[in-house]
Amino acid sequence: SVLEEKGIHTTAEDLARAFHEKNIYWPGEYACFDRNYQRGIRPPYTGVYENDFYREGMGCPIRAEIWGLIAPGNPAVAAQLCKMDGELDHNGNSVFFESFWAAMVAQAFVEDDLHKLIECGLQFIPGESRAAALIRDVVRWCAEFDDYRYIRSRIIAEYGHCDCTNSFQNIGITLMLLLKFSEDIRTLAVTACNCGFDTD
Repeated sequence: SVLEEKGIHTTAEDLARAFHEKNIYWPGEYACFDRNYQRGIRPPYTGVYENDFYREGMGCPIRAEIWGLIAPGNPAVAAQLCKMDGELDHNGNSVFFESFWAAMVAQAFVEDDLHKLIECGLQFIPGESRAAALIRDVVRWCAEFDDYRYIRSRIIAEYGHCDCTNSFQNIGITLMLLLKFSEDIRTLAVTACNCGFDTD
């Protein structure tokens, strides 16, 4: 509803108010946001304050496609808008992952080469970030190894987290599946379920 009213001129405060008023689902990082918002804290601090465990969760990367779809062919706009969204309830690498995916989705309207889309997404996150390191590692591992199970084990060993919804292991697995099974959507979906965690 915010985008229908204000389009790309939406502000972080617009999003925060709507999130507080309209969201009825409050686990994990969403609860941290709402508690902070009710305390009078405003974005980008709603995603940071007393949110150490969940601040790099999947809650905002899974919203990335919204921003990519409203900015077809314009990854810069998609990445910038979704940053406001991500900082409602997350911080740092999780927000970088949302920008990465949003840019890829936006660019996918005009580009169908997956590796070029990944390079496009990387342009919109800090190159020295741990998020960028994961993405580069997964691309490299997928080029070097055939067995997705081995790559999954590498992702978990080097980037795993005790929270099953943490963004690192889930983004790593999702990217791996795209690189390995993008030509077979059924196998991709089944393998995503079999990989576990929060890869929906």
